[in-house]
Amino acid sequence: MKNKILWIDDDYYTIQGLFRPIEEVGYKLDIALSAFDGYKKAQKWQDYDLIVVDLILPISQEESAPEIVLNWNNQERYAYVGVGLVEWLLKDLKVNCPVVILSVVPDPISTFKLDDWGITNCIRKSGLLPTTLKDELSKHLNI
Repeated sequence: MKNKILWIDDDYYTIQGLFRPIEEVGYKLDIALSAFDGYKKAQKWQDYDLIVVDLILPISQEESAPEIVLNWNNQERYAYVGVGLVEWLLKDLKVNCPVVILSVVPDPISTFKLDDWGITNCIRKSGLLPTTLKDELSKHLNI
């Protein structure tokens, strides 16, 4: 076991207190603050036990994002950039670790018709407590 989680979320510094219980049991977080940063880090998905993706993400802080990442901003195809990132992770990259969505959207799987994508879990961001987050992620990390 790698004891490492890739967390793709531009709000990380606002909600970082949620992660303390996970870190206390020995997991390290590798943070990506944009879809492009997540794209770069997720290419080495074998280094992670779990990937968590926020759906509402900026593309990048840089101008050099590749076309595939820029296309995730296509509102006709994806409601949010994170939906494109999750599709890439599961359908194109074919990651073999759990992928969890973290979102303010109440039911993103139904809302965005993601039923057959193989998403492991969706966690509602609103009102989320550190112990609730740990309990939800524990189901997939054997904590």
